[in-house]
Amino acid sequence: MTLEREIELKLEVSPEALERMKCAVPTEGFSQSEPQIKWLKSLYFDTPDQALRQRRISLRVREIAPDQFVQTLKLGTGVTGGLSRAIEIERPVTGRGLDLACIDDPKALAVLVDALAGKPLLPAFETVIERTTRTITAHDETCIEVAFDSGEIVAGQDRTPLAELELELQSGSPEALFSAAEWIAGSIPFRFSPYNKSERGFRFVTGAPAESAVRRADTIKLKPSRSTETAFVAILSSCLTQVSDNRLAVLQENGTEAPHQLRVGLRRLRSAFRLFRPLLVDDPWAAGLADEARELAASVETVRNLDVLQLDIVAPVEKALPGSLNCAALLTTLAAQRDEAHQLLVDRLHQSHWNRFLLALTAYLSLRGWRETASSSIQERWNQPLETFANEALAKQWKKVIAYGDRLDDLDIPERHEMRKALKKLRYGLEFFGSLYPQPKLKPYLRQLRKLQNVFGYLNDVAMAERLLDHVPDLEPESAFAAGYCLAHHKARSDRKWQRAQELWQNLEATKPVWK
Repeated sequence: MTLEREIELKLEVSPEALERMKCAVPTEGFSQSEPQIKWLKSLYFDTPDQALRQRRISLRVREIAPDQFVQTLKLGTGVTGGLSRAIEIERPVTGRGLDLACIDDPKALAVLVDALAGKPLLPAFETVIERTTRTITAHDETCIEVAFDSGEIVAGQDRTPLAELELELQSGSPEALFSAAEWIAGSIPFRFSPYNKSERGFRFVTGAPAESAVRRADTIKLKPSRSTETAFVAILSSCLTQVSDNRLAVLQENGTEAPHQLRVGLRRLRSAFRLFRPLLVDDPWAAGLADEARELAASVETVRNLDVLQLDIVAPVEKALPGSLNCAALLTTLAAQRDEAHQLLVDRLHQSHWNRFLLALTAYLSLRGWRETASSSIQERWNQPLETFANEALAKQWKKVIAYGDRLDDLDIPERHEMRKALKKLRYGLEFFGSLYPQPKLKPYLRQLRKLQNVFGYLNDVAMAERLLDHVPDLEPESAFAAGYCLAHHKARSDRKWQRAQELWQNLEATKPVWK
């Protein structure tokens, strides 16, 4: 028999947001059925050492109605960017206990038996869900099942809430699934679920620590023998997760790290598109996503710049001020400006174009949008071993750095800024492809690169601070004098830092690049 591969998009939201999503009105080209509501109790099984979980296998028995039970085996249960692509085998059973004999596909059963290795299967946890389902039909007859799941995970006396939107493609065009998700979500912020219910349950049972709201760039693990296309998917998926999670983090807290990491995620995404640009010839989808990422990053910039101004420019000088000067009033003024900018950012993050962008990027990854315009020669390059492409891409970016570094003494302020950006793009590239290279060589090289980039970053911050402080409205004389002192302090320090940059550049230039 042929195994069915389901395509599901899973979005985590608050219980209140889930109720609002249920009321979404279909856009033109879509219709939806009346809602059907039912309670689902699902009992998940695994061995005492969670052998199935380790092999990305899920096994459950679900009560779908009184005295009606379905056993489900899922193979390949990972979730990327909220998108699940598991092989699923579903069969009716007579009760809440397992019946492995009903798994009538020899290959699937062999995978399960191999994973079990003779170990017993025991109940691990239960989910109790109120599921509201609708069937959505698109104009091209695409059929999508939408499930609004609200309930909890139960393990003994412990329980934790769960609220999730699932869209599953039943038949037809995958593009319609993402379009449906867009009008259902509207402007409601969501998180791409990194886990299916099985993994969420196991994390709850094992007491896995809650993930921080702020998401830093994760380590991307690549293999030299894999295709270039595989790396592109992994890199963009990493950027998508960082952007999506930090959007929520900014909405949940008024700290400094979340806006910073949101902007970093958007910059990494733009750098990834630039890095793979030779393979994205005539790809309007990629160009549009990169442009949108640039515009969204600009909306975060004011908050981040004001954070740098307060924490890295003014605050460090406060104790060094002459007795006649005081930074308190200046810092109060900047804090008020920052609060206003943060509220403006929060308002923007609640707008629907953020959801459209995130879902468009997910669709691009899922549907391999770059293939639509790829010529046969470009497709061959997508299929080439990754190491070949990585070496070429990093060498190309290094040439851009060298073009500035060779005349470092003559660079004006705007050119220093451009060199800083070139160094940052090189660093992002090395971090994307870092797992391909010997770590004893990569780590020292990255350390040198970061030191140089940090100096350029400081010089850029000082230039930015001067522009911002010039436009702070209605500064009292005391605050204006304090601002002037801070700028003078940092300008003097900038001269010393620039000398340090020249030393660091000589060290980096003399070091053999890891890609050679």
